[in-house]
Amino acid sequence: MSNTPTHSLSTISKLLDLSTRRVQQLAKEGIIPRAERGRYELIPAVRGYIRYLKERSLNPGVISFDEVRARKTAAEAEMAELELYERKKQLVPMEDVAAKWLELISTCRTKILSMPAKLAGVVAVEDNPAVCKSIIEEQTTEALDELSGWIESEVGDADSDQLSDDGGSGGLETTTDANG
Repeated sequence: MSNTPTHSLSTISKLLDLSTRRVQQLAKEGIIPRAERGRYELIPAVRGYIRYLKERSLNPGVISFDEVRARKTAAEAEMAELELYERKKQLVPMEDVAAKWLELISTCRTKILSMPAKLAGVVAVEDNPAVCKSIIEEQTTEALDELSGWIESEVGDADSDQLSDDGGSGGLETTTDANG
């Protein structure tokens, strides 16, 4: 046995500002040398830990087993959470959402593009701008109501108040100018 004094696990952990468990892990990995069971020489322990920190700072891509295990545990927990959301139908594949949006936009486009042809003959014979405005508003409201119905049928449990809070205008506000 050497004449070099040894120190307890508790002393080394306090000195290195580590938990006793972490000191034991580093000793098991050969980073902090053990003098005997539960005892450590001060200088080799400090030098080993400093060497370990230097290597980590020079090789930032190198991560410890504990970090790998923590990342794996976090990833597994995240996957379990996503699977739970999927089972509860609170999570849908992005492709499905994109397809529904494309369908919605196509339907809106078709409705809007059909309005001029539908309204041209009716509005052309009217002399009163207020009547023309009323006809256009009526057709716009009808188109928006039809789209709202389609959305509600596709979404199912959508909050219908969000779609019709403004009296069915779909968020469009009408204003009258000084001319009628």
